[in-house]
Amino acid sequence: MEIRVLGSVELWNGEQISVGGPRQRRILAAPAMDAGSVVSLDARRFEDACAGASRPQERGDLEGSLAHVDEALAHWAGRPYAEFADEHWAQAEVARLEALRAVALELRADAMVRLGRGVDALPALESLIEEHPLRERPRALYMHR
Repeated sequence: MEIRVLGSVELWNGEQISVGGPRQRRILAAPAMDAGSVVSLDARRFEDACAGASRPQERGDLEGSLAHVDEALAHWAGRPYAEFADEHWAQAEVARLEALRAVALELRADAMVRLGRGVDALPALESLIEEHPLRERPRALYMHR
């Protein structure tokens, strides 16, 4: 059984299991908040794939980096803890996961620009600039596309 937190909080056991309303989903979300938890496999897989994306890029393996980033982003189903994202107890974890997603999108755009596919990176860069106006890397990549 796994709890998914990328997007709405959901319980899965091969298929989605109905768990009721917000109160029940809030109870499910609590153990998934623990950084050492293996309960939230979608967030764990996302983090692992993100971590794996920078190593190939550092070695110049841009296609390998893209594969890891694409794998990571495939797990992203929306704002973490969606229905609870603005609650005090969830804000730090939501911010951490969203920042990790921004880094993944930056890695993806960087690899695409360096592979000569900068035009394909434009929509993601424009969204990143809009969502994170103070991040410098998306603006720099946008200028060098």
